[in-house]
Amino acid sequence: MGRICFKMTEPGLRCRGYQFKADVVNVCDAATCVREGFHAAENPLDCFSYYSSFNNSEFWLCLADGEVHEELTDTKLSCTELIFVRRLELFEMVAFACQYILRHPKRELSKLVKRDMGQTDSNGYVIVIGKDPLGGCACGGKAIGLVRTDESGTPVEFAVLTEDAIEEGNVYNIAGEVVAEL
Repeated sequence: MGRICFKMTEPGLRCRGYQFKADVVNVCDAATCVREGFHAAENPLDCFSYYSSFNNSEFWLCLADGEVHEELTDTKLSCTELIFVRRLELFEMVAFACQYILRHPKRELSKLVKRDMGQTDSNGYVIVIGKDPLGGCACGGKAIGLVRTDESGTPVEFAVLTEDAIEEGNVYNIAGEVVAEL
């Protein structure tokens, strides 16, 4: 069984001219990060950092197998076998990213994670970490990920507020309660 990873593609499972297929093993000859092979990331936020706009992107939960080469600067990997298991919605990618933070509390946080307070950006999401994290809904927000830490700064729980539970102009706590206006 392969390693769980995440990938963003153009609509229709296309990436840099290559046509992937879902639910089958996509195979290539070699894997070297940045140069060759099928690229994905263990941390969904690393996928987000590679693209400035998500407007024409699909998010995928994948399994990497075969020869796997890891990047040293983040969780990017290159592999010779990649299976696209399930297409994800933005809020699911945010949930997987929050879960990643909880599972790997000693790893450096992505620069995309805000401390204590943040608001959704033009891509429709924000992830905030802190003792009492607050997330604001702006720019037509679709998902707010809030990660609560204990006194030592260790992540202990998270919540994801989806577009059906948030309204533009409001600030929310981890319980999903409106605590202020933007």
